Amino acid sequence: MGLREATSRAGLWAGGGGTVGLPQQRTSEETTAIDHKLDIHLGLMDYVKEISGTTAIYFSGMATRYVSITSVVRTLKIVTFRRTYGPYGTTDKSATPFCYPVLGSDRITGFYGRSGSYLDSIGIYVRRQC
Repeated sequence: MGLREATSRAGLWAGGGGTVGLPQQRTSEETTAIDHKLDIHLGLMDYVKEISGTTAIYFSGMATRYVSITSVVRTLKIVTFRRTYGPYGTTDKSATPFCYPVLGSDRITGFYGRSGSYLDSIGIYVRRQC
């Protein structure tokens, strides 16, 4: 009997601000975390095997009155078979960590999320061997 593949979504870490979708679609894996641009060019034998980071509350508005309060991705780290990218961003003591490693022959095959001025939330697509 051969192996079957199934793709599923995991996570959506952080808040519901921003708009659906990541800023742009590219031919390589690309995303933006806080004020950092991150390009990951995967070779033929490379793959994403873990995503981790922190989320925290972000306050926007004037110093005396907050206009909005939302949770955003504060740090982001992406681990491939060959190297680690990050962590990018800044964090504080109130940040909540998240981590999603894939096991065995499973692979992270894509990202989804919400963004505005910041990366408001991020999730992953995982290809599983059944």
